[in-house]
Amino acid sequence: MHDISGKFNIMEIPANLTLHDISGKFNIMEIPANSSLPLPLPYVSSSLYVRPSDWPVKYCNEPMQWNHVGLAGEVRDKIMKCDSSEGPGVYR
Repeated sequence: MHDISGKFNIMEIPANLTLHDISGKFNIMEIPANSSLPLPLPYVSSSLYVRPSDWPVKYCNEPMQWNHVGLAGEVRDKIMKCDSSEGPGVYR
């Protein structure tokens, strides 16, 4: 995953994105491999949770840090970890 200004999904496989807003509503979107996708306006302040579509894993434990404004040219990378839904194992 990458920041919202460039390609959002830089993985070679599609990803599922769950958007949770402050009222408790959520929306699930699929982002094709190596592509970007606009967020629906009601979810602009949402917490974003991601997982690879084609893997038997749960959504990552922590939301993506995407709504914090950084300095020009600043890159904030973080390794996201998703636990397996079929027993021991982790996807990073």
